[in-house]
Amino acid sequence: MNALTRALAWLNLRLGLESWVTRQLLQRALLIGGMASIVVSAYQSFDTYRQQQTELREHLDAIANYVTPALVESLWAFNDAQTHTQLAGLIHEKSVSAVVLKQPDLPDQRHGRPRLSPHTLERVVPLSHTENGKTHPLGTLHLLHDLEEDYRQLLDHMVLSSLGNAVVILLVILISLITYHTFVQQRLAAIVAELSHTGPQDLIATSQDTTPRKPARDEIDELTHAIVQLKAKGGAALALLEQKNQTLQETLDELTQAKRLLRTVIDTAPVRIFWKDRHSRYLGCNRLFAQDAGTSSPQSLVGQTDDDMTWVAQADLYRADDRAVMETLKPNIGYEEPQTRPDGGTAWLRTSKVPMLDDAGQAVGVVGVYDDITRHKEAERQLAEQLDELLRWQDLMLDREDRILELKGEVNVLLARLGEPSRYDHTLPITAPPP
Repeated sequence: MNALTRALAWLNLRLGLESWVTRQLLQRALLIGGMASIVVSAYQSFDTYRQQQTELREHLDAIANYVTPALVESLWAFNDAQTHTQLAGLIHEKSVSAVVLKQPDLPDQRHGRPRLSPHTLERVVPLSHTENGKTHPLGTLHLLHDLEEDYRQLLDHMVLSSLGNAVVILLVILISLITYHTFVQQRLAAIVAELSHTGPQDLIATSQDTTPRKPARDEIDELTHAIVQLKAKGGAALALLEQKNQTLQETLDELTQAKRLLRTVIDTAPVRIFWKDRHSRYLGCNRLFAQDAGTSSPQSLVGQTDDDMTWVAQADLYRADDRAVMETLKPNIGYEEPQTRPDGGTAWLRTSKVPMLDDAGQAVGVVGVYDDITRHKEAERQLAEQLDELLRWQDLMLDREDRILELKGEVNVLLARLGEPSRYDHTLPITAPPP
């Protein structure tokens, strides 16, 4: 048992059976070799069997040609003893298992094996005697050969031939695997071990190595050179990637700083700023806008629509403005609109909206800015009321001034009738006599 174990261990070492590729090669070689052995053996066996059958038919024909003249003379002479002797002698031939003589109106005469297998080769020889130009049929001679033994020999030959071919194929496979393990697998294993311990810095060092390579002796050396070239290209790519990563990191830092600055500008701007997607969903806003919506967190409004805000009463109006800007790709600047506040009051806004465009120039959203002009609108209302009051007083004062001038004119008229000089210089013309 120990000897068998040592033998298997040696075989495993020599063949490299721990390798998956080697095991696959062995399995496929055994499968293909076994099939080839069976096919070749079957072909050889059937070819041998065909030759044997041809020789058997030729032998039976030779026996028939040899025995027929003497048998015909015995039958024509009605020499039954001689006929019996001749038929009995035929069964001693190796190729004849049984012989049957069939004569008209007489029982069959059978010699040899009483029972034959269903697989039988039969040679039928007609028997006739010719005399005075006239042919007299005497019957037929049947030479029978049992093929059962031939089939067994065929099977034995096939098995032995298959075993012999299998042994030869197995030896060829083992020699091929030993050669593969010695000249290919061990060198591949060394390459795999080297690649397994190769890191990024090794690749970069390989790309900077200018040592000339030895000429390739075989395909393994070509593979090694290709791997070295691949490592050099990989190292160069890693060096370039590190450079690009450093540049990218610097760019990201600049973008982060610019984003932080932009966020500071947006949050400290004295106006409300917001931006929406093409479906009027909020993507972001500044703090003043969030306060108008009743929250202190601009992030909490992301994904919401105007239907979710306190100004739901104006949601349709706002969406219509968004669609108009995105469909026409033209900004809408400085228009006034109302807004319902969280406390239920109404504020007035001066709003401007511009479309957000992608690289293809298609609208993907809208950016909006508005200012609360409620106090301004209230001041305008108060100024309008004061102006109306002043105009009313002006009209009233103008009416009184006209009446005073008319009175002055009437006084001057009365003084003139009394022969007195006029007292007032600025008067209105008298259109009718005083009452």
